[in-house]
Amino acid sequence: MLGDRPGAHQAFEKVRSLGVVPYIEYISSGFELKDLDSAAQ
Repeated sequence: MLGDRPGAHQAFEKVRSLGVVPYIEYISSGFELKDLDSAAQ
């Protein structure tokens, strides 16, 4: 396996504790919904 898995996990948890990940997921889901809407038309 490539990379520093424990270090990546620690960095992810640190960012998540700051509330950044839910915001990014919220924005991403907004783009996906917008794409689905335009594809449906």
